[in-house]
Amino acid sequence: MIEPSDRVELAPGVVLDDGTVIDVVRGTSVRANESALLMLEHANGVTVAELGHLLARAGASDGAGDARAFCAQLNRALLVNVRVRRGALLRRRLAAARFGVFARAPFRRLDGRSLACVLRGLAPTGIALVLLTLPLAILVGAWSVALAVGGGVVVHELAHTVALHGVPRALVLDGLRPSVLHPPLGAVRTTVVAAAGPLAPSLAALCVAAFGRSPACAPLAAHALGLTVLAPDGRNACGLS
Repeated sequence: MIEPSDRVELAPGVVLDDGTVIDVVRGTSVRANESALLMLEHANGVTVAELGHLLARAGASDGAGDARAFCAQLNRALLVNVRVRRGALLRRRLAAARFGVFARAPFRRLDGRSLACVLRGLAPTGIALVLLTLPLAILVGAWSVALAVGGGVVVHELAHTVALHGVPRALVLDGLRPSVLHPPLGAVRTTVVAAAGPLAPSLAALCVAAFGRSPACAPLAAHALGLTVLAPDGRNACGLS
């Protein structure tokens, strides 16, 4: 859900070279058409409205509409980040909810080479999961379960990032479903990276259990299911996807 006041910038790891869009993280390159290239060249924090004016001056009949459509398309392709003003996303979601529509936040792609940046990016997701599960956790008298739910997701994605040391990588935030983007890897490295995510919180569950019985073990141990073919990590580890 993109509005004229939102600001657009190239995602980390995306560079332009003589009309070609190079995604260093995914190890891909593609030729861009004139309109997309014009927007990408100016995606340095300008607003969607300003990009619309650029397209209009370049001859577009509906510069504003084209800019919003292009930004949405480029954001879905993880080539640009769209920054929504603080509080604006909540207002849009509430407005959309009146019509039975759920307004998704734009994708955010962060530099995965910095663990500090990854932690800052994962923190809101972890906190949101804690707050969402806290009422139920308190109801059953096990508030630590809520901490384990949010913390488990953070540890899971952080483990993927650490396992990708030395490889171009980016953290992708899609609501409460973070993921790590990286180029194609060899079979052994793919297995290691895929298994690292579920293994880390599962091992944390064993550590918690070693110090006594705690209901927090359950949500942490549940990440072990990610090692099976029921989950994307398990299928990647087995070379099935």
